[in-house]
Amino acid sequence: MTKIKLLLFPAALLFFAGCFALPVEEPVLPPPVIQPFSPAAHTTVTLTRGTLTRYRSLSVNIVPAVEFVLTFEVPDIRIQSINVEVGDEVSAGDIVAELDREAFVQAIYQAERNVSAALIQISHLEEAYPINQLEAIIRGDAIDESILAEDRGGLQTELAARQLVTRFLHDEDELRVLRAPIDGTVTQTLTFRDGDVSSRDIRVVTIADETRSIFSVTGWETRYLVPGDIHTVMVNQEPFDAIVIDPVEFGITRFEDNQAFLTVYGGDVYTFAGRVFASLTLILEEAPDVISVPFAAVNTVEGREFVYVLEDGLRAIRNVSTGMEGNAGIEIVTGLQEGEVVVIG
Repeated sequence: MTKIKLLLFPAALLFFAGCFALPVEEPVLPPPVIQPFSPAAHTTVTLTRGTLTRYRSLSVNIVPAVEFVLTFEVPDIRIQSINVEVGDEVSAGDIVAELDREAFVQAIYQAERNVSAALIQISHLEEAYPINQLEAIIRGDAIDESILAEDRGGLQTELAARQLVTRFLHDEDELRVLRAPIDGTVTQTLTFRDGDVSSRDIRVVTIADETRSIFSVTGWETRYLVPGDIHTVMVNQEPFDAIVIDPVEFGITRFEDNQAFLTVYGGDVYTFAGRVFASLTLILEEAPDVISVPFAAVNTVEGREFVYVLEDGLRAIRNVSTGMEGNAGIEIVTGLQEGEVVVIG
């Protein structure tokens, strides 16, 4: 009985193993859906003819039309005082700054006293001459005109010498003061400490006539700003026609090599008060009536230039030759026509 059970057990295992090995049917997939062809979406531009421009936007400073920068002509003299502050109104001739003048002031005072003394001596000589003549006549003495002429000549020579010394001292003293050359406004002053000395290179006081403003532009682009040319300057978004001027002819003596000046066209006097923003759009090059495309549309491979043109919804390569580069794109000289659609990117 035991032997029969042992034989049946392996047979049962084979039966169940055979059940697990039966084939499994795969699920039936749905039939494919056929979609109509749709071309890929592209960023495109339709070509038109127009003017292509290369320009630069320049920052413009508004400065007084007339401005004087004052410096001392004699170096290494102690600075005595700056007599004005920024914003002060001054009149032509006002002393706005001075160096140590004490020795010259005293010397001038003494020299002027010497001139006065010489003048008094000449006056006394002239007043005494008629009296001396009368006394000589009463005594019966001969009148010697040569003595009077000799005395007068000596006093006049002495007077001329004293006047020369006085003028020299005045001229030297004048070098130690700075006077306002015009009626104007102080726009800059030197900050100094006690004991600082003068130098020909130090700006001491700047005085400007702020009743008229002009435009100043700096940078390498100023080579394109030719005197006589007219440009548009935007001041706080308001346009002004401005003409490029020759700074020397306009009376401007201090300027840099890469600096240009413009004034409102027509001779009108303008003053722009306060802080304002001004700019100038400088046209460097223009190409009228041309076809142009954005820079991203042009591809270059080993010197070959080409673009992609949409033809029946598909991209096609088109060889082109390019020309001027503007701010907004590049000129297409050959290879494209107006109305064609070009792919960008």
